[in-house]
Amino acid sequence: MGTRSFKEGKLQFTFHESWLVRKYDAHTFYQGFSGVGLKGVDFIAVRPRELLLIEVKNYRHIRNGRRRAAVAQVLEDPERIGRSITQKGLDTLKAIRAIRTYYLRKWDYRWSVPFLKRFWWQWSDRSFWTQVAAQAEEPERISFLIWLATDPADAGLADVIRREVAAGMLVTPGQILITDNKAPYDGVVVRWVV
Repeated sequence: MGTRSFKEGKLQFTFHESWLVRKYDAHTFYQGFSGVGLKGVDFIAVRPRELLLIEVKNYRHIRNGRRRAAVAQVLEDPERIGRSITQKGLDTLKAIRAIRTYYLRKWDYRWSVPFLKRFWWQWSDRSFWTQVAAQAEEPERISFLIWLATDPADAGLADVIRREVAAGMLVTPGQILITDNKAPYDGVVVRWVV
């Protein structure tokens, strides 16, 4: 199977073969849900007994004047950033439940669920969403990775975001990881690309 890589802005995320991954904000399901006001995380990754929601934020100041002004405006209200990220996580979990309901309405899906659960490594959308829904039913299996790039002067931003996300999500603070590390999570590697 091999690794899978996805680009998000100027970052490339590479996932070990043990992960099934979708770039959720580019997925057909997300396109439909965003039309009714739901937000979503950048990536959804799943492997046995683990669901990983990944949101990417780059608040580094860049020489480009427009970008610097936009970042400065966002950083004026860090609680709002935390609430926005929390909402993306909650909306993604709602969408997962809706996708599960959508599939359960199909007789051939209901018939194939035992097979899809047993052979989790299959790359089909049905297999992926079956695994995601199964892990999402148990909050202790959900982790929220926020890949946050900031300037050193904005180091306190991560603490504010962690507090806001922990207050609003169904995950414990230990399941919220905020980092800009190159290997932020087991089986996930991130690198800057031009």
